[in-house]
Amino acid sequence: MKVEIITTGTELLLGEILNTNVQYLSRKLNNIGFDVLYQTTVGDNPERMRAVLEQAMQRADIIITSGGLGPTRGDITKEMVMEVCHTEGYLDLDTWGRIDAYFAKKGLCPSQNNEKQAYVPIGAEVLQNDVGTAPGLWLEYKDKIFIMLPGPPSELTDVCEKQLLPRMLQRFSKHGIIMSRTLHLRGIGESMVASKLDELIMAQTNPTIALYARYGEILIRLTAKAANDKEAVKLLDAMEAKVRKSVDNYIYGVDDATLAA
Repeated sequence: MKVEIITTGTELLLGEILNTNVQYLSRKLNNIGFDVLYQTTVGDNPERMRAVLEQAMQRADIIITSGGLGPTRGDITKEMVMEVCHTEGYLDLDTWGRIDAYFAKKGLCPSQNNEKQAYVPIGAEVLQNDVGTAPGLWLEYKDKIFIMLPGPPSELTDVCEKQLLPRMLQRFSKHGIIMSRTLHLRGIGESMVASKLDELIMAQTNPTIALYARYGEILIRLTAKAANDKEAVKLLDAMEAKVRKSVDNYIYGVDDATLAA
Protein backbone atom coordinates (compact mmCIF):
# COMPACT_ATOMS: atom_id res chain seq x y z
CA MET A 1 0.00 0.00 0.00
CA LYS A 2 1.40 3.37 -1.04
CA VAL A 3 1.20 6.03 1.65
CA GLU A 4 1.53 9.79 1.50
CA ILE A 5 1.92 11.79 4.71
CA ILE A 6 0.71 15.39 4.59
CA THR A 7 1.67 17.60 7.50
CA THR A 8 -0.14 20.91 7.69
CA GLY A 9 0.67 24.22 9.32
CA THR A 10 2.40 27.41 8.19
CA GLU A 11 4.57 27.21 11.33
CA LEU A 12 6.24 24.11 9.86
CA LEU A 13 7.11 25.92 6.64
CA LEU A 14 8.53 28.85 8.63
CA GLY A 15 10.77 26.50 10.59
CA GLU A 16 9.25 27.61 13.88
CA ILE A 17 8.77 24.02 15.06
CA LEU A 18 10.45 20.73 14.21
CA ASN A 19 8.30 18.35 12.18
CA THR A 20 8.61 15.29 14.41
CA ASN A 21 5.22 13.90 13.38
CA VAL A 22 6.38 12.89 9.91
CA GLN A 23 9.42 11.11 11.36
CA TYR A 24 7.28 9.21 13.87
CA LEU A 25 4.65 8.23 11.31
CA SER A 26 7.19 7.14 8.70
CA ARG A 27 9.00 4.88 11.15
CA LYS A 28 5.84 3.32 12.51
CA LEU A 29 4.27 2.74 9.11
CA ASN A 30 7.39 1.32 7.50
CA ASN A 31 7.85 -1.03 10.44
CA ILE A 32 4.45 -2.59 9.83
CA GLY A 33 4.88 -2.95 6.09
CA PHE A 34 3.49 0.21 4.52
CA ASP A 35 5.47 2.04 1.85
CA VAL A 36 5.69 5.73 2.73
CA LEU A 37 6.61 7.08 -0.69
CA TYR A 38 5.73 10.76 -0.32
CA GLN A 39 5.93 13.37 2.44
CA THR A 40 4.38 16.78 1.88
CA THR A 41 4.09 19.86 4.06
CA VAL A 42 1.55 22.54 3.23
CA GLY A 43 0.50 25.75 4.94
CA ASP A 44 -2.95 26.74 6.13
CA ASN A 45 -4.14 27.84 2.72
CA PRO A 46 -7.33 26.30 1.25
CA GLU A 47 -6.28 26.34 -2.41
CA ARG A 48 -2.83 24.89 -1.81
CA MET A 49 -4.13 22.29 0.61
CA ARG A 50 -6.80 21.20 -1.83
CA ALA A 51 -4.18 20.88 -4.57
CA VAL A 52 -1.93 18.78 -2.30
CA LEU A 53 -4.80 16.45 -1.37
CA GLU A 54 -5.85 16.02 -4.99
CA GLN A 55 -2.25 15.22 -5.97
CA ALA A 56 -1.99 12.67 -3.16
CA MET A 57 -5.11 10.93 -4.44
CA GLN A 58 -3.37 10.40 -7.77
CA ARG A 59 -0.31 8.66 -6.34
CA ALA A 60 -1.15 7.06 -2.98
CA ASP A 61 -3.61 4.52 -1.60
CA ILE A 62 -3.59 5.91 1.94
CA ILE A 63 -3.36 9.65 2.63
CA ILE A 64 -2.50 10.56 6.21
CA THR A 65 -2.78 14.15 7.38
CA SER A 66 -1.41 15.64 10.57
CA GLY A 67 -2.69 18.92 11.95
CA GLY A 68 -5.48 21.31 11.06
CA LEU A 69 -8.15 19.68 13.26
CA GLY A 70 -8.24 22.40 15.89
CA PRO A 71 -11.04 24.86 16.77
CA THR A 72 -9.76 27.94 14.89
CA ARG A 73 -10.54 29.27 11.43
CA GLY A 74 -7.00 28.37 10.37
CA ASP A 75 -7.66 24.68 11.06
CA ILE A 76 -8.98 23.61 7.66
CA THR A 77 -7.70 20.08 7.02
CA LYS A 78 -11.00 18.33 7.76
CA GLU A 79 -12.93 20.80 5.65
CA MET A 80 -10.57 20.39 2.69
CA VAL A 81 -10.72 16.57 2.90
CA MET A 82 -14.51 16.73 2.95
CA GLU A 83 -14.39 18.97 -0.11
CA VAL A 84 -12.20 16.65 -2.20
CA CYS A 85 -14.26 13.66 -1.06
CA HIS A 86 -17.53 15.43 -1.87
CA THR A 87 -19.07 14.87 1.54
CA GLU A 88 -20.38 17.00 4.40
CA GLY A 89 -20.09 16.90 8.16
CA TYR A 90 -22.45 16.42 11.08
CA LEU A 91 -22.22 17.09 14.81
CA ASP A 92 -21.19 13.81 16.44
CA LEU A 93 -22.70 13.88 19.92
CA ASP A 94 -20.36 11.20 21.30
CA THR A 95 -17.33 13.24 20.24
CA TRP A 96 -18.86 16.43 21.61
CA GLY A 97 -19.50 14.62 24.90
CA ARG A 98 -15.85 13.55 25.13
CA ILE A 99 -14.71 17.11 24.41
CA ASP A 100 -17.02 18.42 27.13
CA ALA A 101 -15.73 15.80 29.59
CA TYR A 102 -12.12 16.69 28.70
CA PHE A 103 -12.69 20.32 29.71
CA ALA A 104 -14.72 19.34 32.77
CA LYS A 105 -11.74 17.39 34.16
CA LYS A 106 -9.75 20.61 33.97
CA GLY A 107 -12.50 22.62 35.60
CA LEU A 108 -13.21 24.47 32.35
CA CYS A 109 -16.01 24.82 29.86
CA PRO A 110 -15.50 24.31 26.13
CA SER A 111 -15.88 27.39 23.98
CA GLN A 112 -18.27 27.59 21.06
CA ASN A 113 -15.28 27.14 18.74
CA ASN A 114 -14.64 23.66 20.15
CA GLU A 115 -17.91 22.47 18.66
CA LYS A 116 -16.10 22.62 15.29
CA GLN A 117 -13.92 19.72 16.44
CA ALA A 118 -16.96 17.53 17.02
CA TYR A 119 -18.08 17.73 13.41
CA VAL A 120 -17.39 14.46 11.60
CA PRO A 121 -17.49 13.82 7.84
CA ILE A 122 -20.42 11.67 6.79
CA GLY A 123 -19.12 8.12 6.39
CA ALA A 124 -16.05 8.66 8.58
CA GLU A 125 -15.12 6.71 11.70
CA VAL A 126 -13.79 8.48 14.77
CA LEU A 127 -10.36 7.60 16.17
CA GLN A 128 -10.67 8.61 19.80
CA ASN A 129 -8.16 11.07 21.25
CA ASP A 130 -7.68 10.50 25.00
CA VAL A 131 -5.22 13.34 25.63
CA GLY A 132 -6.74 16.20 23.62
CA THR A 133 -9.90 17.53 22.06
CA ALA A 134 -9.46 16.79 18.34
CA PRO A 135 -10.30 13.19 17.42
CA GLY A 136 -8.64 11.40 14.56
CA LEU A 137 -10.79 10.40 11.60
CA TRP A 138 -10.80 7.51 9.11
CA LEU A 139 -12.65 8.24 5.87
CA GLU A 140 -12.83 5.98 2.82
CA TYR A 141 -13.62 7.55 -0.53
CA LYS A 142 -13.74 5.41 -3.66
CA ASP A 143 -10.51 3.36 -3.47
CA LYS A 144 -8.65 5.78 -1.17
CA ILE A 145 -8.34 5.96 2.60
CA PHE A 146 -7.99 9.36 4.28
CA ILE A 147 -6.68 9.32 7.83
CA MET A 148 -6.78 12.65 9.66
CA LEU A 149 -4.68 12.96 12.81
CA PRO A 150 -4.28 15.79 15.32
CA GLY A 151 -1.15 17.92 15.07
CA PRO A 152 0.20 18.06 18.67
CA PRO A 153 2.74 15.18 18.88
CA SER A 154 1.39 13.82 22.18
CA GLU A 155 -2.12 13.64 20.74
CA LEU A 156 -1.00 12.16 17.43
CA THR A 157 1.01 9.48 19.24
CA ASP A 158 -1.93 8.61 21.51
CA VAL A 159 -4.34 8.22 18.58
CA CYS A 160 -1.82 6.19 16.58
CA GLU A 161 -0.82 3.80 19.34
CA LYS A 162 -4.32 3.16 20.68
CA GLN A 163 -6.48 3.52 17.59
CA LEU A 164 -4.82 3.80 14.20
CA LEU A 165 -1.97 1.28 14.19
CA PRO A 166 -4.01 -1.59 15.71
CA ARG A 167 -6.75 -0.87 13.17
CA MET A 168 -4.31 -0.89 10.25
CA LEU A 169 -2.73 -4.14 11.42
CA GLN A 170 -6.16 -5.74 11.64
CA ARG A 171 -7.44 -4.34 8.35
CA PHE A 172 -4.27 -5.27 6.44
CA SER A 173 -3.27 -8.35 8.44
CA LYS A 174 -1.72 -10.08 5.42
CA HIS A 175 0.20 -7.04 4.34
CA GLY A 176 3.55 -8.16 5.79
CA ILE A 177 6.28 -6.22 7.56
CA ILE A 178 9.31 -4.13 6.69
CA MET A 179 12.52 -4.65 8.65
CA SER A 180 15.77 -2.72 8.36
CA ARG A 181 19.33 -3.32 9.50
CA THR A 182 22.09 -0.71 9.47
CA LEU A 183 25.79 -1.49 9.09
CA HIS A 184 28.25 1.14 10.34
CA LEU A 185 31.54 1.63 8.47
CA ARG A 186 34.63 3.69 9.22
CA GLY A 187 37.83 4.35 7.28
CA ILE A 188 36.33 4.30 3.80
CA GLY A 189 34.56 6.89 1.66
CA GLU A 190 31.01 6.74 0.33
CA SER A 191 32.11 6.57 -3.30
CA MET A 192 34.44 3.65 -2.59
CA VAL A 193 31.68 1.75 -0.76
CA ALA A 194 29.36 2.41 -3.69
CA SER A 195 31.98 1.09 -6.09
CA LYS A 196 32.57 -2.09 -4.09
CA LEU A 197 28.83 -2.78 -3.79
CA ASP A 198 27.85 -1.67 -7.28
CA GLU A 199 26.87 -5.12 -8.55
CA LEU A 200 24.78 -5.83 -5.46
CA ILE A 201 23.09 -2.43 -5.64
CA MET A 202 22.29 -2.79 -9.34
CA ALA A 203 20.80 -6.24 -8.77
CA GLN A 204 18.89 -5.40 -5.58
CA THR A 205 15.24 -6.31 -5.27
CA ASN A 206 14.46 -7.50 -1.76
CA PRO A 207 16.25 -6.61 0.45
CA THR A 208 17.21 -3.15 -0.83
CA ILE A 209 20.51 -1.41 -0.13
CA ALA A 210 20.94 2.28 0.64
CA LEU A 211 24.14 4.20 1.45
CA TYR A 212 24.46 7.26 3.68
CA ALA A 213 27.33 9.42 4.87
CA ARG A 214 26.83 10.74 8.39
CA TYR A 215 29.09 12.21 11.07
CA GLY A 216 32.30 10.90 9.55
CA GLU A 217 31.06 7.37 8.92
CA ILE A 218 29.23 5.47 6.22
CA LEU A 219 25.93 3.70 6.84
CA ILE A 220 24.60 0.81 4.77
CA ARG A 221 20.92 0.29 5.39
CA LEU A 222 19.45 -3.06 4.35
CA THR A 223 15.66 -3.18 4.17
CA ALA A 224 13.63 -6.36 3.71
CA LYS A 225 9.92 -6.82 3.16
CA ALA A 226 8.48 -10.15 4.26
CA ALA A 227 5.41 -11.86 5.63
CA ASN A 228 6.85 -12.05 9.16
CA ASP A 229 9.89 -11.27 11.32
CA LYS A 230 11.50 -14.68 10.79
CA GLU A 231 11.47 -14.38 7.00
CA ALA A 232 12.71 -10.78 7.15
CA VAL A 233 15.66 -11.75 9.35
CA LYS A 234 16.55 -14.57 6.96
CA LEU A 235 16.59 -12.15 4.01
CA LEU A 236 18.68 -9.60 5.90
CA ASP A 237 21.19 -12.22 7.07
CA ALA A 238 21.74 -13.37 3.50
CA MET A 239 22.21 -9.84 2.16
CA GLU A 240 24.49 -8.83 5.02
CA ALA A 241 26.72 -11.81 4.26
CA LYS A 242 27.03 -10.66 0.64
CA VAL A 243 27.84 -7.08 1.69
CA ARG A 244 30.47 -8.23 4.16
CA LYS A 245 32.35 -10.06 1.42
CA SER A 246 33.21 -6.67 -0.06
CA VAL A 247 33.51 -4.30 2.92
CA ASP A 248 33.78 -6.44 6.05
CA ASN A 249 37.12 -4.90 7.10
CA TYR A 250 35.43 -1.49 7.46
CA ILE A 251 32.31 -2.56 9.42
CA TYR A 252 32.57 -1.85 13.11
CA GLY A 253 28.98 -2.32 14.23
CA VAL A 254 25.33 -3.01 13.43
CA ASP A 255 22.20 -0.96 14.15
CA ASP A 256 22.64 0.97 17.43
CA ALA A 257 26.37 0.23 17.81
CA THR A 258 28.62 3.23 18.42
CA LEU A 259 32.27 3.70 17.55
CA ALA A 260 33.07 4.55 21.16
CA ALA A 261 31.60 1.27 22.38
